[in-house]
Amino acid sequence: MKARVLVVLESKGIELIRLYPPGLDNSERSFDIYRKVKPLLRQIDQSLKNKELKDIEKPKPDGVTLRDKGIRMAIEHAEDLHEGWQGKALEFLEGFVKENRGRKFSGEMVRLTAKGVLEDPPSLRAWGSILLYGARRGWIKQVGWIRVENPLAHRTPAALWEGCL
Repeated sequence: MKARVLVVLESKGIELIRLYPPGLDNSERSFDIYRKVKPLLRQIDQSLKNKELKDIEKPKPDGVTLRDKGIRMAIEHAEDLHEGWQGKALEFLEGFVKENRGRKFSGEMVRLTAKGVLEDPPSLRAWGSILLYGARRGWIKQVGWIRVENPLAHRTPAALWEGCL
C-alpha cells in the first residue's frame, strides 16, 4: 500500500500536506518522510492557531462607539436636508422640557409633539442626538425604560426621561 497523503489546509497559496503516521503502509520511506515533516506541520499548525487568536483578540467597536457613530450620521443627514434642523430641534426640546418639568416622557413623545412644528429628519434616529444633548446639559435625566409605540420599532425598549428645567 502506498503512503496516503491528506491535504489539510491551503492558505495563501501554501499547500500543507499531512502524511499518515508510519505503520499504515509499512513503508520505511513513509516513516522517514513523516518524521521529517511532522515538526514542520506542528510549527505551521501553531502559527495558524496564533493567527486565529490574534484575529479574535482584535478590538471590536463597542456599543457606545457604534451608537454615537449612528447618531452622528443621522444628525449630519438631517442637517444636509434641513439646514439648521439640529438647532431648531434643541430649541424645541428645551421648550418641551420646560412645559413638562417633572413629568416623564419618551423620545417618541417629543418627536410626535414636534410633528408639524419641525420638519421630520430623514431618519428618526436624529432625535437620539437631541435627547443625548439634553441629557448632557442637564435638561433631562433618564429615569427608566418604556416600550415604543412605533410599529416599525417592534416595541423595542427606549429611554424614559424626566424634565429637569
